[in-house]
Amino acid sequence: MSIISHDAPDYPVMNLAAAQRGREIHRDCGDECDAHRYYENLVPKLEVAAREVKPLRGTWNIWGGPQ
Repeated sequence: MSIISHDAPDYPVMNLAAAQRGREIHRDCGDECDAHRYYENLVPKLEVAAREVKPLRGTWNIWGGPQ
């Protein structure tokens, strides 16, 4: 059994996958849940940011070689 806090995190969530998991956990919570409001607002912003990020030309990805 896990305990879920309904408070918004006290640190900025910058990872899209983590934000999506948080939104899924609090999906059934009402608007009185701080975490629900936080993740519902955050996920669309991170999705837009993820679409706009392009790899820099000439950069090196340590897992996949040169870009």
